Amino acid sequence: MVKVVEQWPETARVQAGFSWEAARELLLEHGGRRVRGELGDEGAKAAFDLLLELSSKKIAEYFSDRDALKRLVEDLETMQKQTAELVSRPVDGQRASSVAQESRDRLQRLAPRKLIGREKELSDLKEFVLGDEGSWLAYQAPAASGKTGLLATFALNPPENVWVVSHFVRRNEGLHDRDEFVLSVLGQLAEMVQRYYVRHPQGAEQNNVFQEALKEAWKLCEASDPKIRLVLVVDGLDEDAFFEGSESSGRKSILSVFPLRLPAGVKVITASRPNPKAPPDVLCQDFGGRVDVNLTLSEHAAKSVKREEVVEFLESEGGLEVAAFLAASRGVLTVDNLKQLLRCLDLPSRLPVQKMVDRSPGRMLLRQNVGYDGVEVWAYRLGHDFVTRAVLRELKLEEFGEGPEPEEQSFWSRLDEEALQEYREIICKWGEARTEKGWSERTPGYLLSSGYLEVLQRTDGGGWSCLEVLANSSRNDEVVRRHGSAYRVISDIDMLGEGMLREWRASLTAGQLGQFLALIKERARLSGSFIYVPGLVKYMLSDEGSESSRLVIERILTLSNPESMVAALEEYVDSEITAEEVESCLESLGSVYGWVRYSEQLCGRVRRVEIRALLKSGKMLDRACEAARQVEEPHSRAEALKDVAVALVGADRGSKAVELLREAGESARHVRNSLFRTVALKGVAQAMAGAGQLGAALGLAQQVEDPRGRAKALAGVAVALVEDGRRGAALVLARQVEDPRGRAEALKDVAQALVVAGRESEAVERLREAGESARQVEDPRGRAEALKDVAQALVVAGRESEAVELLREAGESAQQVEDPYSRAEALKDVSAVLVESGWVDEAVVLLGEAGESARQVRNSLFRTVALKGVAEVMVGAGQVGAALDFARQVEDPRGRAEALTGVAQAMAGIGQVDEAGKVIDEVLENARQVDDPNDHANALTGMTQPMAGAGQASEVTESAGQVKYPNLREKDLWGVAMSLMDAGQLDLATAVGLARQMEDPGERAQALKEMAQMLAQAGEHDKAAAIVQDVLDPNARGEGLNTVIHELCAKNKGQKAIDLVQGEYEWVRSNSFERDTVSGFYGVLARACSDGARTLAEQSASESEASTLKSLARTGLAHSWMLGASVWDNFAALLHVAPDLAYSLVNERLLNGDKQSEQAC
Repeated sequence: MVKVVEQWPETARVQAGFSWEAARELLLEHGGRRVRGELGDEGAKAAFDLLLELSSKKIAEYFSDRDALKRLVEDLETMQKQTAELVSRPVDGQRASSVAQESRDRLQRLAPRKLIGREKELSDLKEFVLGDEGSWLAYQAPAASGKTGLLATFALNPPENVWVVSHFVRRNEGLHDRDEFVLSVLGQLAEMVQRYYVRHPQGAEQNNVFQEALKEAWKLCEASDPKIRLVLVVDGLDEDAFFEGSESSGRKSILSVFPLRLPAGVKVITASRPNPKAPPDVLCQDFGGRVDVNLTLSEHAAKSVKREEVVEFLESEGGLEVAAFLAASRGVLTVDNLKQLLRCLDLPSRLPVQKMVDRSPGRMLLRQNVGYDGVEVWAYRLGHDFVTRAVLRELKLEEFGEGPEPEEQSFWSRLDEEALQEYREIICKWGEARTEKGWSERTPGYLLSSGYLEVLQRTDGGGWSCLEVLANSSRNDEVVRRHGSAYRVISDIDMLGEGMLREWRASLTAGQLGQFLALIKERARLSGSFIYVPGLVKYMLSDEGSESSRLVIERILTLSNPESMVAALEEYVDSEITAEEVESCLESLGSVYGWVRYSEQLCGRVRRVEIRALLKSGKMLDRACEAARQVEEPHSRAEALKDVAVALVGADRGSKAVELLREAGESARHVRNSLFRTVALKGVAQAMAGAGQLGAALGLAQQVEDPRGRAKALAGVAVALVEDGRRGAALVLARQVEDPRGRAEALKDVAQALVVAGRESEAVERLREAGESARQVEDPRGRAEALKDVAQALVVAGRESEAVELLREAGESAQQVEDPYSRAEALKDVSAVLVESGWVDEAVVLLGEAGESARQVRNSLFRTVALKGVAEVMVGAGQVGAALDFARQVEDPRGRAEALTGVAQAMAGIGQVDEAGKVIDEVLENARQVDDPNDHANALTGMTQPMAGAGQASEVTESAGQVKYPNLREKDLWGVAMSLMDAGQLDLATAVGLARQMEDPGERAQALKEMAQMLAQAGEHDKAAAIVQDVLDPNARGEGLNTVIHELCAKNKGQKAIDLVQGEYEWVRSNSFERDTVSGFYGVLARACSDGARTLAEQSASESEASTLKSLARTGLAHSWMLGASVWDNFAALLHVAPDLAYSLVNERLLNGDKQSEQAC
């Protein structure tokens, strides 16, 4: 029925959605009349008519009355899809709201309190964004002309129906490269489309992620009523970090991330200094067609920051030094910090630093509150890049002539390195002196910041002292004390660790690997610094605990054990929390999914947390209830109300659930069709029982008119009683079922619930009682089925001897069925259970009788079904010859092809290859007789593997080529190719061609991996490397690489192996995979490099190549550890590339029992 409906044209589906009569007519037109005509007696035709009517009503019901609930489900699926999008990288995804809020805060800092003298420019901007002409407006003006003030004001106060996404490139704040731009814009776009989180893409994937996000936001704007105009504002393009290095450095410009063409209607506004150099990597055609506008110096800008005043400040006593320390700090410094740093210079000991910063001209300095615990402490940074340039000019006057200043960013970048190096070194020495006696509440906040870490990294030339600071537990404990969580430190460890591993990849020493291990241990300690104990989260959120929801969520996210993290989130969402706190929970789920994706169970628990949070927020609950109550048709309304109620029970909203269930019960009573009324009442009764309303559930169950349906409903209530601990009441209720078959089923369900509750002996007693009830069923077919079901339950309970007795009785009952088709089906079903339970001989006897009954069925369609079913069970029983006889008697070509294929597979499996080949010839002929394309493809793909096993290479190729649809063809294609290769009937090149043609990503990855391994072992290293790089699945790719690298090193081609590994590090970094997948891939690379280095050493090959491979192995180990892998996962590789470190870990574990290093590292 489903296949028929799927093939209807759209007009037919719409027509069926309005009327069940229309659906019935369509079903009759699409084969129903043919089937009805083949029915022999009038009774069968009457039954067919009833089934057709019920099916038609069900189709019409699902096509029309549930539109509101369908929309609700779609919304929920969208939410789940958004949550599943997070790709876990070394730094977890960030909350979109937090990233967007950072951008808004920056806007507030940059925008003047009142924009003066820019009325015309604001009017021009409004006209540009609302008009249809042009897509890119580029302002140009000298430094300190008021560009930033104008654009910040416009971004904060856009015209009506205009949405502005902005980024202000600020070199002096470290916000001047493509990475920062992409994260900032993605965060704002994610908030716009109501995503809870945003991940930070890296490398090559940035273009795709950025462009997809831009397109999604644009579509939302286009769909709005009225339409919204999307505008991107980018200020300070001349400060792009791209211009700091050479074009060969590999760095990408900010503009390079824009698409070839902007979506229609999207506008871009940029600002830079005059005559900016266009980056060569820009592809966006709209940028080429931009309108350049020279912005005049505003009066207010001229007054707020005058170049002469800045120069005057720098020429005052101590002014240049104060500004130089601020420029070198890469962060913010307090007045006290500046005083201590100035003492390191040959300057008067008591400079009036506070007065100097207070009297600094205009916006030369920006201040920021860095206090904690409610104490206000102000710190300062340079307010504009032109101020930084003025400082650099004063420090390096010999670099300038009498003409205009150079505009090349590379010039200023080099000047920054040279002119500020002395000040960075002083900052580092001051930091060492202040922390020599440890880290405490007296430690300056700047020394705990990311800015200080950046200065350390730039000063020591490698960043190793920076790692030592990050690995210091006292320092990190102080950060946690001040900020409430370890999240900032963990983020710094991930960011800096990732960058250093990338920089030192091919030269990482064993000692440096040890430093990384110390850092990762500290990360593990911080992750475990918040230990979850059941009840702790609720306490923290209570008045006694008085912790903010934000801090509780941050602490939960630092848990290293995924199960503890999920349990803590479950407790959080179950606590008495506000709607805002529910939002905090939802925002955190992006990071959590990255940790639990490897576990289906944990992933399911997180999804339930998500649903409970959505329901708890009240938004989804109101929409669900409203949609359910608006359904008019009684049966549909009952089902809808029941479904929402079940969700409410799961969210611990029992009283509201009971209210809805009562409404559902009332709707169920008003269903006119007796069959649908039975289904509705039974479903609501079981939901009532699940909600703990056993009395109401019993009342509803007893209203079911159909005896079988009433029995099922009562059984559901009885099971709920068992789960509630009321076993005696459950037994009484099950025994009250009047119909013997229904009573047997109810007793069986109670018995299974008792098994779950650990009451095995009591369960067996109930099963025996169920068997007695089954024997009382008068109808032979019903008695056979009831006895068979109880027997299956006895097998599960370990009572095989009692089960076989019931199965024998079931067989005897099946033999008494008069109708041939029903008798064949009953005998086949009992035989199948006997085969599964190991009583094959008895099953074969019954199967013979089933086959004879199947031959007697008069209706051709039913006869086909019966014969095919008997043949399948015959194969399972090992009766291949008899199965073949039955299969050949199937009249329908497709059914005969399927039945014969199953027999052929069994024959090939027991070594009857020649006989299987003969059967395949029959299969081919039958498959050609199938008219339906899907059925034709299924028939062919189902027989290809037994054909390959029979050695029929040409037939395999022919049959595979006959499958028209790739998605159907690839089910068996590769297994065929491998079978033929093993038989020597397919060459390697042909197999590679087949593998590349496979469209299913998983199948293609496995096939290409196997081909790469074969080629590498055959000495075709270049071809093998090329093929393995086509594999996009990291697991399969890693396995293939391992073989290729080993074979390269075995042939003394170490440099090729090194180049290959270097490329793989870049590949995995530029793609988006789950955290544990990436960790595993790095582990494979580490093992491959270690083995390759050992192979090279055994051949006395190049020592430098072996050394480089060892360094690459150490890098792979460090990467895997940072992503949560254990040091013991790849310990053999560690022992080879860093033996001292490996021995120390073993000693540490044996002597000290260091569980932390064992579990987290």
